[in-house]
Amino acid sequence: MVDIKQQIGQILYERDALIIPDFGGFVSSYKPATIDHVQGLIHPPSKKLSFNKNLMINDGVLINCLQESLGISLSEARKSIEDFVDRTVIKLDNREIIVFPGIGRLYKDYENNLQFLQDNTNYNTSVYGLPTLQYYPILRSRISAETATDLPLAQPLAARSYSYRRSAMAIMPFALIAIICLGALLFYNRQTNTKQPIAEAIPVVDENRINKKPGEQLSILESINHSTGEIETESIETEALIEEIPEKTDTEAATLSPATKECVIIVGAFSKKAGVEKRVAQIVDLGYSVYQDKKGKLTRVGIQFAYQDASEIREKLEAMRDNFDNRAWILKEK
Repeated sequence: MVDIKQQIGQILYERDALIIPDFGGFVSSYKPATIDHVQGLIHPPSKKLSFNKNLMINDGVLINCLQESLGISLSEARKSIEDFVDRTVIKLDNREIIVFPGIGRLYKDYENNLQFLQDNTNYNTSVYGLPTLQYYPILRSRISAETATDLPLAQPLAARSYSYRRSAMAIMPFALIAIICLGALLFYNRQTNTKQPIAEAIPVVDENRINKKPGEQLSILESINHSTGEIETESIETEALIEEIPEKTDTEAATLSPATKECVIIVGAFSKKAGVEKRVAQIVDLGYSVYQDKKGKLTRVGIQFAYQDASEIREKLEAMRDNFDNRAWILKEK
């Protein structure tokens, strides 16, 4: 049996193309030298082989080579090629891989297309005997201090990047500490601003007030229901009540004149701190002195003022009912 595969490999050393009649042809093209930087290899120039299934016209090259190399007749050479093609087509249809020694492998993929993988044989006779070379990078020695110039040497990009990373890593702990301190300071200021006690609110002093003790405005007294009406209340919920604020000692207190008296009018009672603060702010905006005391779980809020005549009390009471609640009532007058 004629070995067609072996004869094809010998012909490809001499020719750039070889056609197998009614099957296809091998085509070679020049491939320049390549460098494999990963494995450190230099490959010499070679021929790149590919298979073209459309080259099926018999050019007589393969038949003539078989006649000359094997000394057979034209009919025998043609019969050998036809038998080889028939066997190869059957194997390819059965999904077998056809191996051409020294040339490559031929097979059909899942889409029924012919695929060819070339072996490492170099069919470029002009570089015959030139092997693949292994190379190693040249490690240059450091420039000695005696031969170094006065000009600073340019630092390699990789070294500069490493230096920058080291600097960033060294600064990072200090930056984190600064961010944490700043966040804590902002949080503390926010908590301080949102939790200011009512006692810090400075009420506007009424024009009729005469040397009242500051503690009297914030004193917490036991309140009772007035006969003139019930005070406004909100639903009592379980929450923290306004803490009792100690009375401050007024060392500059003056004695009221015999004709001057003091009156307190209640304008609301609240169980929530927010309601107390809102009503206190309204009283201060109108220019009155604030009065607060606590009855059970309710905090009563009102105004306190000095008067000389009973008509002044009636005027203030009507004003409080117009501005706040029509159920405002007199807590004490003396």
